[in-house]
Amino acid sequence: MDQVIYLLTDGRKEDVLPFVEKACRLAGLACPIHSYGPIIQPDSIDRVLGRIRKEEKVVILFHALEESGLREEVHAFAIKERIPTYDLLSPILTLLMTAGKRELIGSGSGLQGDMDPSSLDHLLAYDFARRFDDGQDPRGIHYADLVLIGISRTMKTPLTLYLASRKFRVVNVPLLPEVTPPAELFRISPKKVVGLTVSPDQLLALRRERLKSLGLPPDSAYASLERIEEELEYADGIMRQIDCPRVDVTGRAVEEIAEIILALREDEDNLG
Repeated sequence: MDQVIYLLTDGRKEDVLPFVEKACRLAGLACPIHSYGPIIQPDSIDRVLGRIRKEEKVVILFHALEESGLREEVHAFAIKERIPTYDLLSPILTLLMTAGKRELIGSGSGLQGDMDPSSLDHLLAYDFARRFDDGQDPRGIHYADLVLIGISRTMKTPLTLYLASRKFRVVNVPLLPEVTPPAELFRISPKKVVGLTVSPDQLLALRRERLKSLGLPPDSAYASLERIEEELEYADGIMRQIDCPRVDVTGRAVEEIAEIILALREDEDNLG
């Protein structure tokens, strides 16, 4: 099937287009390139994404967006529409900021038209996990297959990454008494949400060990039983309000917990 490249930037498209054109030549890819820029307003990006959504050809999406809101909107769109995408700006910034330590920022650098769909699923799931980890952007909740909620040290991030390896797009949201949960959490089906619980004793040991590894005193409020019980009670109230299933992670390995979560998901699907 024919391919087409879309290039979006909030700067001058003339500054970015030559780079994409050269990459296409090196890859031996001859296809039209539709470039848009400068894109500054959200309604402008929405119009372009609307055109991409109606595109009949296979789309490859490049973007160089400085404004984080626009960048995240494009990223969420690409995940939802299953479009291979590459962020031209973030890898360069990351390289400069980490003094040469590389980190994959885009949704995969392999953009060939014959990309293995299974590989693409993994890339999209891992990239989704990184982008929306620890409640960084509540907009990801709408696009997630699963949403994990719980207080600190309930294995939310390890579970998110493990489930990504199984091709599930997962968002995890921390619950803290001092922070109001995102409204998006109450707008989705409770079947997509899983509450993670843990015994106070295990959590106390985990938090004290965490403080020790950071060189901090283990008797801080963060690792007090009173604080832990307060957080657990608050999380219990949120989970009851959402009416979501729960999984006790006490004494369990990540793989075991993940299997329980997926079994709950399958049961919910079978019940309709």
